[in-house]
Amino acid sequence: MFSFIAQALKYWFGAVIRPRKVFADFKENPDKVSVAFIQNFIFAFLYTITAFLLSISWIVPIIKPWMPIPEADYYFSQIFWTIPWALATWILQGGIAHLISLIGRKDANDLHFEDALAVTGIAWILPGFFLMWIPETLILIPFKILPSGIIETVRLMILAPLWQIVLSAIGLHETHRISWIKGALIGIINVGIYFLMFLAFMR
Repeated sequence: MFSFIAQALKYWFGAVIRPRKVFADFKENPDKVSVAFIQNFIFAFLYTITAFLLSISWIVPIIKPWMPIPEADYYFSQIFWTIPWALATWILQGGIAHLISLIGRKDANDLHFEDALAVTGIAWILPGFFLMWIPETLILIPFKILPSGIIETVRLMILAPLWQIVLSAIGLHETHRISWIKGALIGIINVGIYFLMFLAFMR
């Protein structure tokens, strides 16, 4: 278990500087699924902490939830579904990435769903951790800072999606031998999946 955690963190932070090498190493790792699962579980657990901090700070969602849960209790309730939500989002992105990568391919016998899971996990965790979780959990909530709309737009709507798209293109080019353009298109689709899943359940 500790070995898997160490590998998960090594790939997590290594992909910031050398994503292509990380994806190549990840592909050859026989424990890739376990390591990728731990990465996503840790990320989800961190956001569970965020939901807890939001709930005890009596912060209510800016976007009105569609579920019949009082706004004052929403973040407390979110504590219980953040981990299942994150794992489902990760698996959905991995499945979509793998299926689209197979379209039109005749040499697909050595292309594996597990590799797509490894790529899409890192592709959404890195932007989510550095551009979302750290600012929101360690800065915005404790100090009750309300950044300007421009800063939030750049952080959430430009930088994070672009980073996910680039990582998806690099990773799928390495693991599934697809073109950079096709990898970027898959990244765009997965950004859309993330936003839809977020708007459906998270606040």
